[in-house]
Amino acid sequence: MALFGALVFINIGFSTLNIDTQVGLVTLMGLVSKHGILIVQFANELQRAGRPKREARHPQAG
Repeated sequence: MALFGALVFINIGFSTLNIDTQVGLVTLMGLVSKHGILIVQFANELQRAGRPKREARHPQAG
């Protein structure tokens, strides 16, 4: 979704697809991937600590 949002702004005309924009898009994808990995790691640690799977996925749900 982050990449889609960035590409929408490029297509609207707020930016052009130059080398700086391409580097920014690659960086954005790296940050999104790292964020996803950290979420999964956090949920796995909660499961190992003894929490049920549902609660580990949604820590505020109980």
